[in-house]
Amino acid sequence: MAIWLTRRNRVQGVGSVALLPVLRGLLRARLRVEHTYYHLMDNIQAFSHMWAVGGCLCSVGGD
Repeated sequence: MAIWLTRRNRVQGVGSVALLPVLRGLLRARLRVEHTYYHLMDNIQAFSHMWAVGGCLCSVGGD
């Protein structure tokens, strides 16, 4: 998605957008939504299993 947004902006001449900040923002937003969902479903273990593998993208700690 970040690559598509950057390409779309360049084609439209709306200016240059750095790819990494866009990707980080999209990933951060996705992680927030996923964490909130799994927290509401009281299934943080599933969130950890999917997103916090090896602490690469995020880590889950106690409350």
